[in-house]
Amino acid sequence: MAKKKQQSKRKKPAPKKVAKKAPTLKKAATRAPAAKATKAASDHGHGQADNNQTGNENKPLINYFTDEVKLKELTTIVRASTMQDQIWNTFNVAEQQGINAEWQRATDDGSINPNIVDLWARFKGISRRKAVLEIAYKVDLLTESNYHRLLRSFGLDTESAEGLRPEWDRALGVLRLGDTIIKRVRRLTVASNVALILTSFQEQVWPSYIDNPLLTDESLEQTSAQRLQDAIKSLNKNLETIRFRSTNCGRRIVWEHV
Repeated sequence: MAKKKQQSKRKKPAPKKVAKKAPTLKKAATRAPAAKATKAASDHGHGQADNNQTGNENKPLINYFTDEVKLKELTTIVRASTMQDQIWNTFNVAEQQGINAEWQRATDDGSINPNIVDLWARFKGISRRKAVLEIAYKVDLLTESNYHRLLRSFGLDTESAEGLRPEWDRALGVLRLGDTIIKRVRRLTVASNVALILTSFQEQVWPSYIDNPLLTDESLEQTSAQRLQDAIKSLNKNLETIRFRSTNCGRRIVWEHV
């Protein structure tokens, strides 16, 4: 009996607790970024959708590319055939008439189906880059804030010389761009061909190009071609903001911003 009592007084060993394994650092590290990446992609998708659908003024149209890629994408959009009617309807009557005149000049010059960007650039006397941005803004592809930001980014803001037309003062022998004198022609009798070209542009209010005023009624001869080449070389000497060139086998003279 004594042995039985002693055995009953002995405590039973407690059951062993099995410790739960904690996740390793490697596994924990791989889970968190995945969740963050999923959330970031979701936020990005919502942000882009909100911007396209609501036209939020605080968000750029394309906020994940560089400005150069933005410009290329906008160029593709505004040159698409499906956009032409919408773009055309944003122009006023004077602009439509100017575009039609530039289209006629371009086709006469040998261009095949000139696009709206080139026509607008020629009509306004601006670069193709600025033409793309102006058209994109007209058809609400850019908000006002993004339009001006991109102009500044490419150096095309209103404070630059881009968009100005030259002005030739024959009496003083000076060519101006805005308030800046960009060229002086001191001896008009010697530089008569230069003066004739500038006067022709001035009389026509500086279209994108003029017919060569140095040509006579006869066909283009070697002497006439040399006169034109020398005149254009003289015109472009020391010019930094605009330049002149001949086209259509020397029958026309073009001016453009550099």
